[in-house]
Amino acid sequence: MEIVSPVFVTGADGFVGRSLVSRLRKQGVEVIAIDAEPSVQGTVKADICDPKIEQLIPSQSIVIHLAALSTDGLCRN
Repeated sequence: MEIVSPVFVTGADGFVGRSLVSRLRKQGVEVIAIDAEPSVQGTVKADICDPKIEQLIPSQSIVIHLAALSTDGLCRN
């Protein structure tokens, strides 16, 4: 299957997100990767709770939402 639309990935620096972004890019897919605390080069720092995030999402893109609170402490807060 060929993906022609850009792919917008939230939580891109998490365990699943890193693997997905890497595979998509290796296949030549345009990927916009975002994470609240980016640690991988090329990932954009962005908060999914910020209404301005829509400005980062290209028209006609595929959105894959992987962002989540990933530690017990964050979930409790």
